[in-house]
Amino acid sequence: MCSGWRILACRRHGLEGAHGRRFDDLPAEVLQPFADALVRSLEPQELRRALRCAISALQRESTETPDLAVAVEAQLRELAESSASQPSR
Repeated sequence: MCSGWRILACRRHGLEGAHGRRFDDLPAEVLQPFADALVRSLEPQELRRALRCAISALQRESTETPDLAVAVEAQLRELAESSASQPSR
């Protein structure tokens, strides 16, 4: 999922975004949501938090394909919610 939203963010800002190579050239306000999506530990709660942030970042960057974004939004939210209801090990 990571490289997908990197490519979308680069395109939205007019950067050649093949494989997210110009990702570091994006403005700080665009990069922050991606930083929030980084996994900081392997604890289930942390993994769920990072997933929710990644889904939100992907949705923000999906302006080029709004129909697709709407179509998958419910599925992505369901994925995040179902992972939140899973018991921790």
